[in-house]
Amino acid sequence: MSIAATDTTLVVIAGGAGSRMGVPKHSIRIAGRPILEDLLRRAGWDGPTILSLDVGTTGPVGGAEGFGAVVHDAASGLGPLAGVVRALGACRTAALVAVPVDMCEFSHEHLAWFVERAARIGAEAAMMRRRLVAGEPLEPFPLYLTRASGLVIEGMFARGERALRNLTRVPGFECIDAPANWPESVWTNLNTPDDLARAERARGYTEPSSASRPRRPEVGRHETPHQG
Repeated sequence: MSIAATDTTLVVIAGGAGSRMGVPKHSIRIAGRPILEDLLRRAGWDGPTILSLDVGTTGPVGGAEGFGAVVHDAASGLGPLAGVVRALGACRTAALVAVPVDMCEFSHEHLAWFVERAARIGAEAAMMRRRLVAGEPLEPFPLYLTRASGLVIEGMFARGERALRNLTRVPGFECIDAPANWPESVWTNLNTPDDLARAERARGYTEPSSASRPRRPEVGRHETPHQG
């Protein structure tokens, strides 16, 4: 792993209610294991890790034990930027890279490449441009932020600017082109049971879908899209 990556905290945003999935996002199981465990295994991150959950999360969270720290949003329904702000407050490295729990196909190779590129160009904040999608060139995740950008972002959030794309106005923001050879599957987003089934089939997982499908959702939670 690069020096830039070891001095960067991996943050997993897992506060989504998963209303379309039928279960809170952190409770998804993929290919027979908790999605949080699967994500950490794929990331292979040598630096610190933080898990960001909704404030209403109760009971055991499968895979949470693999993280160095767990934080909770200040209130429910504030969107993924709330989790990012809480993680910035808990971050002790020079920078962080945040991914949502339902984007399950980012590997160590992808995340380390992004972090190293952002650090090399001196970005204070960075997102990637997804070249293959016409009309939707900027992806809010993965998201690279330095601790120095924290005060600006906290101020934006306090003013009610909760859309992740508002972060393009952070001083020192950079848009990084994703490598053309990255497969489309890298951008997989698990929003529905069908999305989950397709992701499992792509991995060659042949167990009955009920082994990975979530149960009934928790009551009183509200999902907010990544883009705010």
